[in-house]
Amino acid sequence: MRPRRLTVPTRPLRTLADIELITADYVPWYNQQRLMHCLDRIPPAEARYYAQHVTDQPAGSQKSRVHETRDASQSLSEVHAAWGADRRLAVWETDDSSGLRRGEPVNNDPHHYPPDLVAVLVDTVPVLVRSKRDTVEFFRGSGVADRHLVDLEHRLATDRDSVSKYEIARTVVSRINAEGDSGLRARREIVRRVVEWGDFSTCWPEKALEARGLVAKARDLVNAKDAFTRMQQEREHERQERLRPQREAAAAAQRKRTEREALRREVGALFRMDNAHQRGLAFERLLNQVFALDGLNVREGFALCTEGGQIGEQIDGLVELGSQRYLVEAKWWKSRLGVDGVAPHLVRIYSRSGVHGLIVSASGFAEPAVEQCRSALSQKVIILAELREIVMLLESHGDFAAWLRVKTRAATVDRNPLFFPELDQVA
Repeated sequence: MRPRRLTVPTRPLRTLADIELITADYVPWYNQQRLMHCLDRIPPAEARYYAQHVTDQPAGSQKSRVHETRDASQSLSEVHAAWGADRRLAVWETDDSSGLRRGEPVNNDPHHYPPDLVAVLVDTVPVLVRSKRDTVEFFRGSGVADRHLVDLEHRLATDRDSVSKYEIARTVVSRINAEGDSGLRARREIVRRVVEWGDFSTCWPEKALEARGLVAKARDLVNAKDAFTRMQQEREHERQERLRPQREAAAAAQRKRTEREALRREVGALFRMDNAHQRGLAFERLLNQVFALDGLNVREGFALCTEGGQIGEQIDGLVELGSQRYLVEAKWWKSRLGVDGVAPHLVRIYSRSGVHGLIVSASGFAEPAVEQCRSALSQKVIILAELREIVMLLESHGDFAAWLRVKTRAATVDRNPLFFPELDQVA
């Protein structure tokens, strides 16, 4: 199995930022993380660490030094810990059975240092200060916990020559990089202090130029990482914007279901009311709320007064469906509604042009009332509905606008004022 890195765009490259993102992903991998045969199949950053920071290296070729360094006084586990064992490499791997497949990153946590940044920090911090004690204080000032520093301070106090500034930096950076959330603040503060370093008088004069170059290198690495972060945030924002209509539609549907269930319970409560007048008023309000569920324009019940200030007509409600207007009459009688129950509303409809009539009865309609409304269809559109239809629509989440259209069509085309639509007609 031969690991290799592929940069495959997941969408068309439309802007310069898209190209910068892929380039910023590929270049650090090529320079720091790819496996090189001439280095015994280890990344360049790891080989550079072996060459620069592992003591007692035997002389020889680069490849032999790598082999022999692994057997030196430092164990391989210690070397990997110092270099940054939790590397965040996402590679494409090829096996004989499945062809190309993408490997999982060793560490997906974006708040830990990648190996190239670990190497730069280990190189940079020691040259920004002059003494080993200053190196320890740099990390303490960055918020590193004392538990990571106490053994190093003890070594400095007992045998100052037993530890170097680079070893101090390597040890501390490795320790905080291995921590979880507790080390997040210190990791961020160390990077911030390094990239914002501006007073190079703290360095040894002969190291000032090197320190400037290392700080610039750290800034480049951090800026590349920030470019990744910004691009990922932009992509996440775009994804959220694409999903927003779906989420809003789902939220609206859930609200409508909740409202329907509440209205269905209110219908049940009407049957338990003893006061007929109060029940009739509640029935009128309930119908208006039901029609408003599916976007119908509704006007609450209103009264028309005569010139003398007396109530001339009482209208239970007005519903608008497109350009059509329906005067609503709600009736809750003990027996079926007869001609005397529908006649007053027919008079209101005849006295108005361009207005349809909708009568909703909780107890149904007697046949003479249905025939009277059928006769009126030659001049006006009269629609009869029963309360059980309203309950059915609430329970089945039917569309009241579609329901009213189907009943209007049945009245005008089939001359059937009391038509009961099937569920699939009002879905």
